[in-house]
Amino acid sequence: MCIRDSYYWEFNPVYAVVVSIMYYALSLLLFASLTACVVADPGVVRNSTSEREYTVCSTCKVKRPPRARHCALCQACVLNMDHHCPWIGNCIGLGNHKLFLLFCLYASLTCFLQALVLLPRLVQAVRLVGSND
Repeated sequence: MCIRDSYYWEFNPVYAVVVSIMYYALSLLLFASLTACVVADPGVVRNSTSEREYTVCSTCKVKRPPRARHCALCQACVLNMDHHCPWIGNCIGLGNHKLFLLFCLYASLTCFLQALVLLPRLVQAVRLVGSND
């Protein structure tokens, strides 16, 4: 007895349609937030003429607020810089922090949905292998 004969082809079509719609909706949101995060300006500091409490960056020589940090990979100072993300190829800063969090949320939900769908099949496969021994 193989997995295909015992479980895989016995499914509810309504369940399949609902899960497919959820998966494609989450995937669309995931790729939309990824694209928005990649193209959004992270909050690159421009040279300011304000008289506030500014420091001068030793690398790029730009007046920057106290919460700005210089990114060695982007060669720019970024407001409220969190980190430089290699997956999006951009800094995570004031301008795209929300988009990055949405990207992480949609990626987590998509992975959770995939695990939830695959878990019954994995359990069934383990039971079949255990019953053949």
